[in-house]
This record gives sequence, structure tokens and C-alpha cells, in this order.
Amino acid sequence: MGKCVEKYTTIYVALGTILGVGLILLLAPSHSLKQLHAANGAATIVRQADEICSESFLHCTALTQPIYHSKYYWAGPRSQPYDVWETTGITDSGPVQMIFDAHSNDLTYFNRENCQVVEDSTVPVTVPNKTQAAFASANILETLHLIPRGASLRLAIAPYLLWGGNVWETVWIVHSPHQSSFRVSLTIAKRGGYLLNLIKRRLPSS
Repeated sequence: MGKCVEKYTTIYVALGTILGVGLILLLAPSHSLKQLHAANGAATIVRQADEICSESFLHCTALTQPIYHSKYYWAGPRSQPYDVWETTGITDSGPVQMIFDAHSNDLTYFNRENCQVVEDSTVPVTVPNKTQAAFASANILETLHLIPRGASLRLAIAPYLLWGGNVWETVWIVHSPHQSSFRVSLTIAKRGGYLLNLIKRRLPSS
């Protein structure tokens, strides 16, 4: 009788060990996958931000480690909440804040904190009128891959001048057959056509 109890006890212990190891193997990959997903997401954002810095003629010397925000009201308390990544590019002319949609990895916010380039008289005026402002801002959207394939875009209002006539503000509505439509506003310098600020917001579903 004692040997039978000992035998079955050994079996139960062995089964418990197997089940325990199985649970560890089931739970550990889930945690690891989350970490891997976060690491891959951060790496993707670094590549995106570095490309944007180059395309915007900023030439970032460094990028801060991307920070993930869940349900973040990045455009103010009345805006829609987004899951986003946030990073800052360090450039010779100062920091540049960038926020990316965590699901699409698209740029949703860009802000150049140092705007001295706006008043630099050595930089020629390259965006002299509304037509050129519309063309330049649409080109920026295309360069930053913010126009989905098959999408149409139209100006919400005519481009207008701000900051004593030194910058252009343009607002576009982008309709996509495959993605949510959105509204995007861009502020670009009259001298040099540099991107100073960009804000992208999803439009409510019709």
C-alpha cells in the first residue's frame, strides 16, 4: 500500500511539474511578445522620425527614445484620444517634437520649436503666393507619405499668411477609400519653404 501511494504521489508531482512548466511556457511568450512588439514599435518610430528629419532638412544629430502614450489627448482636452509614440529630434537649430499614431505609424504632429529660420533674411523667398503655398504643402504631405494610395485631397480653405506675413498656413482634407479621412494643417516658412508645424486629425465617420 505504501509503495502504491508513493508511486502515485510521484506521478502527481511529475504531472504538477509538467503543468507548471507548461504554464510558464504559455505565459512567458506572451510577456516576451509584448516586449518585442514594443521594441519593434520604438525602432520603427526612430526610423520614421529620422527620415522625417532628413526630409525636412533638419539633419537630426540625435533622437530621444520614443515614449508610448495610451489614449493621449495630444491636441488638447477637446481632441480625440490617440495611442501614440512621442519623440524629439535634436538638431543644430533646436529640438523638433514629433508624435506618431501607434497603429499606423503615421506622423500626426510635428513642431519645430526654433523658428528663427522664418526671419532669416539670407534665406530666399521660395513660397511667394497662395498657389506656391498649396503646392509646397501638398508636396510635403507626399514626401512624408501622408497621402494614402488612392486618396483625394482638397484645400479646406485658401492658404493664408501668419506671423507678420512670414509663414503660410494651409489646411487640407484628405479622403481615403481604405482608411479614415483626416484633416491636416501645415505651417510652412515663406523663406525656404521649411515645415514648421503639422497637425493631423481624423475626421468623424460619416
